[in-house]
Amino acid sequence: MRKLKFIVGLLVTLTAIQASGAGGNKNAPQSNDSTNVREYDFSLEYGSTRLYRGIKSTSKPYLKPSFLYSAPKGFYAGVASYLSVDSSFAIDETDFNLGYDIYFSKHTEGSIELTHFFVENKQLANASIKNELEFTVSHRFGKILNTKIYFDSEFGSGSTDHALTLDNSHDFIFYDAFAEDDKFTIQPSFSLSAGTLNLAKKVRKEITNAGFGLTNYDVALSACYETGSFVFEVALDYDVPSKKKFPVLSKLLKLEPVLYFTASITYIID
Repeated sequence: MRKLKFIVGLLVTLTAIQASGAGGNKNAPQSNDSTNVREYDFSLEYGSTRLYRGIKSTSKPYLKPSFLYSAPKGFYAGVASYLSVDSSFAIDETDFNLGYDIYFSKHTEGSIELTHFFVENKQLANASIKNELEFTVSHRFGKILNTKIYFDSEFGSGSTDHALTLDNSHDFIFYDAFAEDDKFTIQPSFSLSAGTLNLAKKVRKEITNAGFGLTNYDVALSACYETGSFVFEVALDYDVPSKKKFPVLSKLLKLEPVLYFTASITYIID
């Protein structure tokens, strides 16, 4: 509860600052995605833990190097690996994805993405997933609210899962915050997820209810700083699993809300 009160207090402060005009250059150009951009992104992310639909996959931190190529006309492809931060530095998982961005209008976008998973660590909650097909639709309601809906279908050996996630966020944007032509964004967000857990049940036998239902919700606060070709981002997430969804799992694994941290650096060539 103290964590949530801290986040709410910070949001009120940010709203007051932005309303007072301390948000930098108000005439600075707003982001405008284009399908005619060719871009190469090299990223490295650190995370304190990994979760899958409210289930804590591992208590170990991870490193996630990744590469993303965005072609003109909206096509993109990428690869990412998860490495355990311990004495072994073993590769737990490698993912390959291929997708297409769709720009419906100035405020509405969508995407279609296919991901293939190579999971080496069979203890991860998502170890049974081989492929995932994801559809997303996002809409910006002026400067107030960004809403995004994810439709996911996951495929494994003899079973499938389907999930729906609703994500709402707001951007506090500050131009020329620390240097000329930079951009600093603080984004609070709230997401709610529901779906089936047939594939996770193959790994976690304690899951008794794999049918469609609420799995978890997440409250997050992120900060992103863009300068030149670099993007730095940190985020703090508070993930709350649905104990009604995991009645037995919650007792055996002490399924509780998880506060976790991520930080990343990205270098962009365009």
